[in-house]
Amino acid sequence: MVSSTTIAGCEGAGVPALRINGLSKHVHRSNGGLVKAVDDVSLEVIPGEFVVLLGPSGCGKTTLLRCIAGLEHASVGNIEIGGGQQQRAALARALIAGNGLILFDEPRSNVDAKVRDQLRQELVTMQHKLGFAAVYVTHDQVEAMQLADRIAVFGAGKVRPVASPRDTYRRPLSRYVANFVGTTNELAGRVASRSGDEIVVVTAFGPIRGSAGHPALRENDEVVALWRPEDTLVNDL
Repeated sequence: MVSSTTIAGCEGAGVPALRINGLSKHVHRSNGGLVKAVDDVSLEVIPGEFVVLLGPSGCGKTTLLRCIAGLEHASVGNIEIGGGQQQRAALARALIAGNGLILFDEPRSNVDAKVRDQLRQELVTMQHKLGFAAVYVTHDQVEAMQLADRIAVFGAGKVRPVASPRDTYRRPLSRYVANFVGTTNELAGRVASRSGDEIVVVTAFGPIRGSAGHPALRENDEVVALWRPEDTLVNDL
């Protein structure tokens, strides 16, 4: 079930289990060009936290996981594990010490639905009991919502805003995250007014009232209104 493991002690209060600073990974294409498989990613994981890297195939999440594990070398940036430099050790040491970092690369992808659910429950129980931090790669949105303390949504090598499962779904901080996680309605419009975090957008179907997704939005700015289907309320004319 475990794809690869990176472990180090986490001595000292407030020391992250994992700290990634400005990490990029360049990959050579067959035509000689370069592509950023991972593009300027920074991320911290605290001891005992379960962080899920969520995104479609080819978005860079597994490449980042391999860099954390030491299986790939970053082109730019650095990785610290437990306030120290990157190192690799055995899974048994993490399980015994209860303070390690364990990496998972879609471990449930090749099992049937019943076994997947059993594995999920066992993994959550084991993580809570032993207290290790985890970085878990998946493309499955439901799996991410069930497992994560925080979700890092990947797209084109970049990590979009990292948030709790609830905030990732209810208050996504980017259009990409809103469209990737769950079902989203979209409607283009123009900002009619704003008061604090509340905004009114004029659209072809009438005004829409909601929360501003960006602090710099002003009146007359062209925007796209995004909302979940279950939040739709149509008023009588």
